[in-house]
Amino acid sequence: MKKTLVIILWLEGTGTMTLDIPNPRDGLTGADVSMAMFEALRRNVIQNDKSILRRAADWLI
Repeated sequence: MKKTLVIILWLEGTGTMTLDIPNPRDGLTGADVSMAMFEALRRNVIQNDKSILRRAADWLI
C-alpha cells in the first residue's frame, strides 16, 4: 500500500501550505515528524514568498 506523509503548515494571514512526502519510512511517529519540522523551520529550510510560516501542526501518516 502506498503511503504519503501530509504536513500542513499554517501561514500568517494567508492560509496554509501543504507538504506531501511520498513513501515515508515505516515506523515514523508523530514525534519524529514534529522534530523534523521543528528543525526545518529553525534552519529556514522551508520558505513561502507570500507569508511567514507560523507553525507546523497536522500530519497524517
